[in-house]
Amino acid sequence: MICNINISIQSFPPLSFSLLSLFLADNHLTEDLGEVLYFLPNLEVLNASYNEITDISLWFNSIPVNQFSYSPMSKTYQWFTHLQELYLSGNSIAILPTNIGKLHNLSWLFLDNNNLSRIPGEVGKLNKLCAFDVGSQGSGYSLHYNIHNWPYDWNWYWNTKLKYLNFSENKRLELEPKTYIFNQFLNNNLVQDQASQNNGLCGFSTLNNINMLGLMDMSYMTQIPKKNDHCIIRTTSSEISHTGVYGDIIKYSISDTLCRYTDETSSIIPKEKCFLGIWDVAIPHFRNNENESLFGIFDGRGTENGAKLAEYLFQLFSNDFQVMLERVENSVMKERNRDQVNLFPLKTSEPIVLNSTDIEYAIRKTFIGVNKELHRKFNKTESANNDHFNNNEKKYNNEEENNKQFGCSAVIVYMVSNLKKGNCTLYVANIGDSACILSKTGGRAQVISRLFKTGNVMDWTTSKSYNYNQKINKPYLPSPPLSPSYSNSNSYSSSTFKESKFIPGLDDEMERIQNGGGWIAKNNYINGKTDVTRAFGYFDCLGSVNTNPWIEKVELNLKNNNNEFLVLVNGAVIDAFNSTNPGGSSSTLDDTAQKIINIARSALVNESQKRSNKRTSMHTKATNGWISVANKIRDIALSHDAYGARNLGHPKNHNSTVKSSKGMMVMVLGLSDLLTNTPKVF
Repeated sequence: MICNINISIQSFPPLSFSLLSLFLADNHLTEDLGEVLYFLPNLEVLNASYNEITDISLWFNSIPVNQFSYSPMSKTYQWFTHLQELYLSGNSIAILPTNIGKLHNLSWLFLDNNNLSRIPGEVGKLNKLCAFDVGSQGSGYSLHYNIHNWPYDWNWYWNTKLKYLNFSENKRLELEPKTYIFNQFLNNNLVQDQASQNNGLCGFSTLNNINMLGLMDMSYMTQIPKKNDHCIIRTTSSEISHTGVYGDIIKYSISDTLCRYTDETSSIIPKEKCFLGIWDVAIPHFRNNENESLFGIFDGRGTENGAKLAEYLFQLFSNDFQVMLERVENSVMKERNRDQVNLFPLKTSEPIVLNSTDIEYAIRKTFIGVNKELHRKFNKTESANNDHFNNNEKKYNNEEENNKQFGCSAVIVYMVSNLKKGNCTLYVANIGDSACILSKTGGRAQVISRLFKTGNVMDWTTSKSYNYNQKINKPYLPSPPLSPSYSNSNSYSSSTFKESKFIPGLDDEMERIQNGGGWIAKNNYINGKTDVTRAFGYFDCLGSVNTNPWIEKVELNLKNNNNEFLVLVNGAVIDAFNSTNPGGSSSTLDDTAQKIINIARSALVNESQKRSNKRTSMHTKATNGWISVANKIRDIALSHDAYGARNLGHPKNHNSTVKSSKGMMVMVLGLSDLLTNTPKVF
């Protein structure tokens, strides 16, 4: 294939040298793509996820100089010299070639949803590797190799810069210590320490920089790192028991990426920084009740201080919500006892069943109360946190963070079943730009949240969610005039409100913002500082920005279940799919939601078809179950959003001193067992 190429590199077309990023996801491409890659000597990012690639062994071969005449000082030509990010998720790759170790500049490698059974030890030579995803290799092809068989099989012991490592849904991969002694060379010194080496090879003690470690549905007999303020460990099962839903099982899957930004002022070669910016909660048997579950996403929106808020929410929200529910229950109990004191004594063992008004009140009070607690907590720790940054690190804290212009979006799902009535109720609450989407029977997407963004990214006027929840059913009313202190050249006038695309659907929100002393600047930012009207944080915009959540109630009927699954996403995922609208126009939230549901169902279609086949060949794509749904949404969003290229830019581009790329998170909650049905249901 590639060895037959005989062309001088001087004859390459100009695009060959200027093309830095190539995004080809979901295009039915095969391994013949490798022939094109040899004409792209400056390629830095390649995304070829969800194609039909089965073999990449010839992609990383070196070409003799007598064929390419690349350089008189070079003996061989390698197109992958500058390659930093490689995304090959969702293909049918069964073997990862050993020459993968030649990619010395590679920092991001995504190979989830393939057919890999082992990883070569040469991956340990990738000294710059920061993110590595090999999750969900599927039944029959799941990773299954000896992690102690170094240097022939890969072990993460030597990839000390790893910040993201995902092994989830590889049920055959066992992480357990060995008792034998082995020899190896490390830093040119012979190591013969049984205790330290065996613990290191089966544990994760050397990964001091790890931010996310995925171990869902895995067998491990080793000590795993503890969750802390910069690391989250995922060990939740993909099947969560919940009494009162279909089959008493919720199909759970989650997929995400790290946040990252690059500062271009410190040196000729910009330094990229990656960090955990999105935290999630998945609590089955919430409050020790089999009929309650709590799920949620807390998105720091791409800033480090916002990520700290998200981590605080991860720690505080569930406990505060539990306390608030108990307070409401005690209040209901006291009121019931007072009403029945002259009738008959109330059975103390009778459980309290809160109505929807009580639960929504508890949710609302929790959102507002947690933000107050965050304000106090952050103000106390802000000065201490700043002491941890040295002079060089302070350069990476951009002007936005220094001025307290950071916040956090959130979407939570509280599920509670009424065993007497035989139904389950979902309470979905959100603020900011995180959203929840429900797939109805037949794949019809229903948005059950509201995006609180001021920009014209989404057309709120046609959002089904807004139509269902609209509190003010009246024609557009002009907003009250701005006070003199805010009516300047940086603000829209009231007449401009009517012309702006997003204002007609937000008359009540605009009135609230202006009554709180806020305004929208010409950049569509509240007070010129943030593009969301409701969120945690943004403490210098209190009053204009609040944490009063949008709450939606959805009833699940077990006898007539017409709900398939829920998808929780953060704002970066929505923006990624919205940016791909044909013609460059903005999509409505409903259009974007339908794209996400279609991608999710396409993953389920593939899984259902593969399970219906009695035989599978070596090149059949792996069977991963529901975990593939979240993975595919994330992987396609990465390609649509040009992750790692469009947001971060090229080092020579000095249009911005600091370029950031928000992380992504997708959580899927299966409400019916679609995979047991035939493909015809899709």
